[in-house]
Amino acid sequence: MNNELTHPSDFEFDDSFGAPAESGQHTNPLLLVHRCLRGRYPVAAGLGLLLAIPCAVVGFMAMPPVYTSTGVVNIAPTQPHILYETELNERMSSFDSFVQSQANHLRSQRILEAAVGNEELKGAGWPGYPEGLRLLQRSAEVQVPRGSQDIFLRVTHEDPRLARAAANAVLNEYSTIAVDEEGRQMEKTIKSLEELRTKADQERQTARSRAYQLADSEGTDDLARPRESLHGQLMTLDMLIQELDIRLSSLRPTAPADGSPPDLSAAELPPSPEELALADPEIASLLAKRRQLELELASLGSRFSPGHRRIVSLNEELASLNTMIEVRATLTATSTIGPAGLPLATTTAADLQTQRDNLGAMRDEKRREAQRIGRIQLEIDQRREEAARYDEQFKDADERYQALLIQRQYGKQGRISVGIADTPLAPSSDRRIPLAGFGAAGGAAVGVTAVALFGLVRPRYRYINDIDEQAQSVRIMGAIPNIRTMDDNARELVGASVHQIRAAIDARLLGPGRRGVAHLITSAMAGEGKSTVTARLGKSFAISGKRTLIVDADMVGRKITAKFSMRELTGFADAILDGVDPLASVRPTDEENLFVLPAGSPGAMMPERVSAAAAARLLATLCEEYDAVLVDSGPILGSIEAQAVVPTADEVLLVVSRGTGVRLVRLAIDRLHRLGAKRLGVVFNRATMQDLERSTSFSMTSQRIADAHTDPAGRGGMDFGDGPMPTADSA
Repeated sequence: MNNELTHPSDFEFDDSFGAPAESGQHTNPLLLVHRCLRGRYPVAAGLGLLLAIPCAVVGFMAMPPVYTSTGVVNIAPTQPHILYETELNERMSSFDSFVQSQANHLRSQRILEAAVGNEELKGAGWPGYPEGLRLLQRSAEVQVPRGSQDIFLRVTHEDPRLARAAANAVLNEYSTIAVDEEGRQMEKTIKSLEELRTKADQERQTARSRAYQLADSEGTDDLARPRESLHGQLMTLDMLIQELDIRLSSLRPTAPADGSPPDLSAAELPPSPEELALADPEIASLLAKRRQLELELASLGSRFSPGHRRIVSLNEELASLNTMIEVRATLTATSTIGPAGLPLATTTAADLQTQRDNLGAMRDEKRREAQRIGRIQLEIDQRREEAARYDEQFKDADERYQALLIQRQYGKQGRISVGIADTPLAPSSDRRIPLAGFGAAGGAAVGVTAVALFGLVRPRYRYINDIDEQAQSVRIMGAIPNIRTMDDNARELVGASVHQIRAAIDARLLGPGRRGVAHLITSAMAGEGKSTVTARLGKSFAISGKRTLIVDADMVGRKITAKFSMRELTGFADAILDGVDPLASVRPTDEENLFVLPAGSPGAMMPERVSAAAAARLLATLCEEYDAVLVDSGPILGSIEAQAVVPTADEVLLVVSRGTGVRLVRLAIDRLHRLGAKRLGVVFNRATMQDLERSTSFSMTSQRIADAHTDPAGRGGMDFGDGPMPTADSA
């Protein structure tokens, strides 16, 4: 740090706490807060604690705990189908959108208004419309987790009973308005099922009736055997016709060699079919079928009339079978040669052709009959299948119909299921403890801030390092403790402090010249204790062996003059104004090497005649005679004589007492710089023991003295050694 400054423009002054700060430097905010609170920490802590308690109570009661009642609405992705899977009952392609639409419906104003009008909710104490609606809109929350089929309704209120009542009221109204739509849909489904099962029953009855009519018209519901019989007859007829065709093509009557007609007298009678059946299996098969048809006709004849369709059909089949037996017997007989070398039955080609035509007509008739029976059988089968299909439809519709009837009787079933909200047992949000903590912290902060603001608004130098840190354009010469009780230890401590200040001054002004040194002791305001400091420094200089002169230039306070009882004597005022020889006004004291120039005659002071030149002549004369000249002046901001002495003095000591306003000290230092003070030092008066122990300006010379000073109340005093003299006077 540069302790000597000859021009005030090298420093700039700001409005922050403290004296001039060097250009470009900024005050650390933490240090600023610390300076504002230093020494006031107990007060700040007490005020913070005092405000923290009510603020904590206010914070605790500011936001009561709230309870949240939760209800769930479940929406199934599918609903039971009526009979077939359709777009109405299969899984929705836009299921998430449907769930979201139901959530919007649940939080809609229509539902909330209906819930506010719920009698149970009103009975629970919920306010009515419109206040209750606004409260429900603020407290109700609907959430749908992503991809979920559940909709969560949460109602938050300070009263858990009201939270549950409000949630259930909303769910009930939603169920009444939204879920009843599913009930109407169920009724519509039941009606559709009823119509479907009636139609299925009618259709199956119609199909069965038609199948019965067809079977009754044929005399049986099993037409497979008649069809097989017709197919067998057709095969036999085809085979007989084929054989007749072969016989007709190969039949050539042979005449005797002499040209006479064939002798037919030897031909035997044709054998009976029964006889031919012994040699022809085909005839045997036809005869067996004829016997079976005859037995069946005999059986049906006992139950039905001769005109029954089945009996008529069997008679026609029997006639056809007889014709085939006859044709087969003829073919067999004509192909068998008797003993005379002739066929057993002689049949002409014309007879064979007639039989062949009859068989062809019979075959066509049988084919048409087979086709007719096939169509009837096909229609019967179709009707039976149709009846079976309608039976299945009727069964499915009836089962679903009965299930829905039971559903309607014992409960509802559909996509939407509405649950019941629970009663919250614990608060969902309880911020009383955090808010109480915040309130306490805020109250404490307000208290501490108030103390800090007080220190910031009314800045004071309360510790020596306040000057050391901020008044960087001056040098701190030392500190004098604040002692109210003058015992031996206190006197020794004060004496050591003053001697250290004097030693610092000597070291600073050490030079080869033989001329004495002029010291101006001033302050920023009255009551800083500068006269006491001047007197003690004078005694210290005298003890060190220097001829020391104390000049009382404070024409208002005149403390030095009063101390040495020289009020009526000539002195500084007479010498500087009337040209009186100052040396003639100097008075010795009881201390060796210590002299005093009193303030002068009370009426001799004329401020308009005080000048720097006159002060310079006076000090020059005094410095020629004394080694150290200590000038005690009035405050620099209001004393004309102090301002006159500043340019001439070799050194200016500014006494700053603990508690002095920062701005005044800053203005005083600035004034001294502008007046051309050669060297400027600060003496911190009424310092605490911590200032003495931690001061960077000097060190304690005796640890014994520091240990001996144990008065925690800050009591003590200081004197010249010949009587008490307080550190803070009225000068």
